[in-house]
Amino acid sequence: MKRWAAPFLLVISLPMIAAEPAREMRVTGAIVFKNGLAFLTREGTLAFADGSARIAPAPAPLLGTLWIAAGTRAIDEVRATNEIREVMRPAASVADLLDANTGKLATIRVGDREYTGAIMRAPQPDEQATPAALMSSITVSVRPATGLVLINDDGKVRAFERSSVQWVAFAQPPATSVAVPTPQPSLLIRSRGADGAVPATVSYLRSGVSWMPEYSIALLDESRAQVTMQATLINDGEDLRDTEIRFAVGFPNFAFAHVLDPMALQWSLKDFLSRLAGDYSRESRFSNVAMQQVMVNTVSRGDLDGPVSLDARLGGDSAEDLFFYNRAGVTLAAGQRAIYPLLAATVPFRHLYLWEVPAETDETRSVSGQKPADQVWHSISLTNSGSTPWTTAPALVLSHGKPLAQDTLGYTAAGGRGNVKLTVATDVAVEREEIEVERKARDLHRAGNEYDAVTIEGVLTIRSFKREAITVSVDKTVEGTIISHQPEGRVTRRALRPRAINATERIQWDVPVGPGEAKTIKYRYKVWVRV
Repeated sequence: MKRWAAPFLLVISLPMIAAEPAREMRVTGAIVFKNGLAFLTREGTLAFADGSARIAPAPAPLLGTLWIAAGTRAIDEVRATNEIREVMRPAASVADLLDANTGKLATIRVGDREYTGAIMRAPQPDEQATPAALMSSITVSVRPATGLVLINDDGKVRAFERSSVQWVAFAQPPATSVAVPTPQPSLLIRSRGADGAVPATVSYLRSGVSWMPEYSIALLDESRAQVTMQATLINDGEDLRDTEIRFAVGFPNFAFAHVLDPMALQWSLKDFLSRLAGDYSRESRFSNVAMQQVMVNTVSRGDLDGPVSLDARLGGDSAEDLFFYNRAGVTLAAGQRAIYPLLAATVPFRHLYLWEVPAETDETRSVSGQKPADQVWHSISLTNSGSTPWTTAPALVLSHGKPLAQDTLGYTAAGGRGNVKLTVATDVAVEREEIEVERKARDLHRAGNEYDAVTIEGVLTIRSFKREAITVSVDKTVEGTIISHQPEGRVTRRALRPRAINATERIQWDVPVGPGEAKTIKYRYKVWVRV
């Protein structure tokens, strides 16, 4: 077998592959998405001889995303093939040690006898043992193809099963790594007339590389917060060395992300066609929604006043509806993970108390018949004062170094607001009640059905036991048409069921409440009830 002179520790951490001219090609750039996909670009030189060059190992691209350029030369053909390469790995058995130490003096034990001699390279199928090798005083010959150990003992050739070798001892420190023939996908590039080194670029989309954002929100005072975002890069794809990473924010549409390209040589034709015909769009949609959830944000230029300090170590750019955080010089081996800081900003925020009033219907009542509990959430509303969006991610809220809460900070565009819940405000009590105040029997006839017109009045009460004044944002959705509301609120008709008899409307109030004060909200709406 081929002998290797590589250091043992290097072999353990990075398996070595027989040298190829294409080894100079490395991943120089990667656009990494949160849904487990990355667009990689390899750059380097290809050594052409008689119009042919080789890329090994070949990438594992997704369908339709593999593109190769060889400088200004036209590429006539790209052929995918499996080639056998010798890959070094640690010896894991006595047989491995025998294979790894061809030519070294060793003593082996078989049964109750010991044999000492030089370990010989086993003849391959196209080779024959020479008489000189057989007539050596005492020799050991390893044949991986047959699983035998051949021993010349006083002119007699004895054959033992490799598994019968109980132990082996070496006169000198042995090699502890063995070269294992391993199939390796390779790409054969043909370009007529090409000869010598040619600059080349290989681009492709692949799975196995992703990133996960995380936020830390430190409350500095009553109006300013330090927002820090970091990225956890998850690399289960391939080695990155001095690579420029672009962390993508947005919603990429890759229709064939579930299908490997045939050039990857990982599927049979039957498997490829089956996967291509399969409907994995639902799976992809849910995966993308989980990774790229968008939260509603509002823009208010009035909130942009105040100190803003952005960490400019990392640049950012955008393309269409995608935004990228850039990080240069990333080195990360396949199977490793790393954290990189992406953004730090001092932004304005305000305290917010949110009361989402549940619907007053039979369907919302519990088994015990009780109406659902009301909760007022103490939240903070942060204004994105920078020029880069905040992507959806877990957010840890801190105050004076102590954790207050963890919630999800939703996607927030530049100039928008993002809300983070802190805790249930137990010192803000709320009550609600709805009563029927009027009913007009059979007031509406439609499509052969008759409906009563029912007017409902609701009363919402807020009582604060806090020592400071607060503002409570109240959000109430009704199935019907709002007739009146006091104090005045913001009414929005939602197009949830445009063909329904009853509309769906939302009314919102921002109610200032002083220490120990109670405030009351009243509203009326009309709903059609089928008789």
